[in-house]
Amino acid sequence: MSNSSQNLPSLFYERAGQNGDRPLFFIKKPDPAARDKEAWQGWSWNRVAAEAEALTATLRRLGVGAGDRVAIVSENRPEWAIADIAIMAIGAISVSVYTTNSPEDHRHIFSDCGAAVAIISSLELCERVVAGVTGGVTGGHLSDVIVMENGISKAGSSAALKKSAIRFMLWAEAVAAEIPRFADRHWHQLAKQLRQSIPPDSLAQITYSSGTGGAPRGIMLSHRNILSNVLAAEALITPVICRSWFRRVPRIFLSFLPLSHCYEHTAGLWLPIQMSAQVYYAESVGTIAANLLEVRPTIMTLVPRLFEMLYGRLTLALDKKSVLQKRLFFKAIEVSNIKTRGRLSLRDRIADPLLGLLIRRRIKRVFGGRIRALVSGGAALSTELAEYFYGLGIPVCQGYGQTEAAPVISCNSPLAPRLHTVGKPLQGVTVKIADDGEILVKGDNVMVGYWNNPTATAETLDNGWLRTGDIGHLDSDGYLVITDRKRDIIKLSGGDTLSPARIEGRLGLEPEIAQVMVFASKVSGAFVAALIVPASPKFNEDQIRAAIDRANRDLSPPEKVRKFILTDQAFTIDNGLMTPTMKLRRHLITRTFAAEMGRI
Repeated sequence: MSNSSQNLPSLFYERAGQNGDRPLFFIKKPDPAARDKEAWQGWSWNRVAAEAEALTATLRRLGVGAGDRVAIVSENRPEWAIADIAIMAIGAISVSVYTTNSPEDHRHIFSDCGAAVAIISSLELCERVVAGVTGGVTGGHLSDVIVMENGISKAGSSAALKKSAIRFMLWAEAVAAEIPRFADRHWHQLAKQLRQSIPPDSLAQITYSSGTGGAPRGIMLSHRNILSNVLAAEALITPVICRSWFRRVPRIFLSFLPLSHCYEHTAGLWLPIQMSAQVYYAESVGTIAANLLEVRPTIMTLVPRLFEMLYGRLTLALDKKSVLQKRLFFKAIEVSNIKTRGRLSLRDRIADPLLGLLIRRRIKRVFGGRIRALVSGGAALSTELAEYFYGLGIPVCQGYGQTEAAPVISCNSPLAPRLHTVGKPLQGVTVKIADDGEILVKGDNVMVGYWNNPTATAETLDNGWLRTGDIGHLDSDGYLVITDRKRDIIKLSGGDTLSPARIEGRLGLEPEIAQVMVFASKVSGAFVAALIVPASPKFNEDQIRAAIDRANRDLSPPEKVRKFILTDQAFTIDNGLMTPTMKLRRHLITRTFAAEMGRI
């Protein structure tokens, strides 16, 4: 870690001193000058810095000190980042909590981390947290809540909040009233003080895993862990962002994934702070297409599920085009992907720039027109999808990581991608493959351990090596190839071991299939079966069977799906069958559909 900032808050205040009144965060709010319309409103570095320091003063008055835990329960917004900075500036530990958690999840997390103070966005979320941590009686460890929205003024009408012994304070009370004390601070001086007072190996954050396999575990990350990952990500991204023959490319991030997830916290918050970039907070998944056109970002982090959704939209739009347009579309993909693997023929060299004008430029406009990197992480992106988007001129950088690695381990660069891989290990990260194929990782990014769980820590960290639980190999040039998640591997009774991610990725390319989870036959264990959510109620069993047959042509004999179950119950975050970053919760899906799966 070579950055002069030894901790995250000192990095922020260092950049605030450099950028002053330049905009940092943008959020869409009602426009007072235009009735019934909304506009992007900017928050300057100075404003964010002053609010963060004001909140730090309030937290100190509430008794928060170094090493204490403070929870953040909020959707993406500038206040989330301000809370994160303010907590860490005390030397306290920021605890990331998903807004989609059930009261039972909140009970587990707040009990486990012992947070006495929480910063929560809305009345609705306050009620859910309080229902979890109090059971309607006392606050347990939780004594104070700072609420971002004014809706908490209605707390008198909420029986759960009124009954609890928790003290509530509005953001305006906690922050706005304090700002005049800090508006004229010299941020460089504060950055220097923080560098001296907060050791780089002290804890910065506890991030609770999204629980694909059970109760969430608190992953302890130090300032060194996160900063080392930010610096390595910057080294990868900067050549891509700065590559222009005639002008400086703006550094604009569109943030959509939850900041409570380590992936977005590192790549969507602290990386843009390090790069002095701008961050726009997307409104929702339903507005992503519109936000892309409005913001015109240069960088965005996504998960494979969003690529699948974009693929589905493009496929539907293509169905309405002429035969010639379809041929040009697929020729553009073919030529672009041939370029990544070798030399083009003379005919393709002539066709390539024309296809760029006719096809790729139009597709780029859908993403705002100046995207330099769409970083895919959180789960495996199929090679077919990566080649599809890359072939259309969209610079997909598939990466790999996990929260225990703060989180990025490796990533492809659009300048030299190998789309069937997850790229080379980041600068400062060492990867080796164990005898059983498990990927082991070492570096400054590897977590401190699991909070209150020394047994799990000892099982996962082995002499400084992180046991990822993933299976893979390094190719001859050092690119990492992921085969599967160790615990997700399907074992057939005939001895074959298969990757569900590969099979599901291929099935997901069929327009009739919205979601899929594959499994070994519960009756015989001799073949692969699939639980399928159709893309539309209009698709019947014969049409789904035809879609599976098409996918099976690209799969090996053991991988072919022999039988399937249809369900109209989608896998969603709200029903608990997907994590907040849109990964399948296989154990819960299996439990939910146990009866149906048990008959195959």
